[in-house]
Amino acid sequence: MNRIFIVSLVVIFLLISGLSSCMKDLYYASVEVKKNLIAPKVYSDINYTDIDNFGNKILLLSEVQESKKREVWENSALKEEMLNFFPNYTAMYTFIELRILDTGKFKETLLAQITNAEEHYIAGKITAQHAKAMLSEF
Repeated sequence: MNRIFIVSLVVIFLLISGLSSCMKDLYYASVEVKKNLIAPKVYSDINYTDIDNFGNKILLLSEVQESKKREVWENSALKEEMLNFFPNYTAMYTFIELRILDTGKFKETLLAQITNAEEHYIAGKITAQHAKAMLSEF
């Protein structure tokens, strides 16, 4: 009787430890799945860029839907690079002309936004910070 009792306790102990080990594994697996589901979206413009003959990164928007072009621009490193030229509007125009390939309306709209910011800035209607904000928020 003593042996049966001890063997029963050992079996029960093994079952409980095995179940708790499985439960722990399931818990950590579910935590990993949740982390992957709520992880921040990492945006890459790699699908929309190329390198020109001079080694400069260019944005290829000709094949992109008009509705998506603004998102691609907003998340592109080229946007920050263009903003670094401020307040040299001529350099910004040249940058857009040479580094964005677009057959749609996006490039025209972006150039118009730069022109609008330039006119207001030169007229003294807005400050440098406001002009840069206008260009950044496009």
